[in-house]
Amino acid sequence: MPLRTPIHRAGLVIGILLLSVSVPIVRAGTVIDQDTIDVWGKKSGLILSYSNKRLRLDQKDEKLSTIIHFRNDRILILDHTSRAYIVYPLSKWEKQVSQKIGEKEAVPKREIRVESTGAEKEINGFETKQIQVFIDGELFQDIWATQDVNLGDMLKEIKKGFGHLSGFSKAEMEEKEEIYRKVKKWGFPVLTTEYRRVLGKTLKEITEVNRIETRKLSSDLFTPPRDYKQRTQ
Repeated sequence: MPLRTPIHRAGLVIGILLLSVSVPIVRAGTVIDQDTIDVWGKKSGLILSYSNKRLRLDQKDEKLSTIIHFRNDRILILDHTSRAYIVYPLSKWEKQVSQKIGEKEAVPKREIRVESTGAEKEINGFETKQIQVFIDGELFQDIWATQDVNLGDMLKEIKKGFGHLSGFSKAEMEEKEEIYRKVKKWGFPVLTTEYRRVLGKTLKEITEVNRIETRKLSSDLFTPPRDYKQRTQ
């Protein structure tokens, strides 16, 4: 039976092998704990851990983990229920994504505007300010952002990683880049409400950051446990 992975929903196919590190190396890293309520009201949780060009995403409720090694060109999927894992070259996935992107229809360029409302409040211990993102004059995102934290390289790598995994077209990625550039001066989003039109109705997806920690992370966090078995595609 193939591994179930959160990336399968985006059409990813992931494949084989990672060598374990015999002695764990401990480095400073960042951990973000966040929850999302999707447009249908389903809640899911995600823990993101980053250290030394490595990103780990743990699905709280699905017993799945995704690990990206940016420097070593690898994506790993760990299934904690079956105690198995698979690995796939990041560059190979990029090639497959680029082929699929070529099949997408062009997205017309839209006007993006970001405004501050002047409102402020504390959320989960963070001092935040409210900003709103408009696309072609319609409210797209309501964001409460904080400047209490500086995530630096982690944000760049997360953005890069999700760009690889998303399958967005070049125009879609350029639009997201523009939103990112205009929002980042206000800080890191702690609470984001995104509005979407579905079947003629406006629905919303809410993402909330519960905590952000800076602490030492073992290299073991970014490798499969020794008793996990590798699987092929």
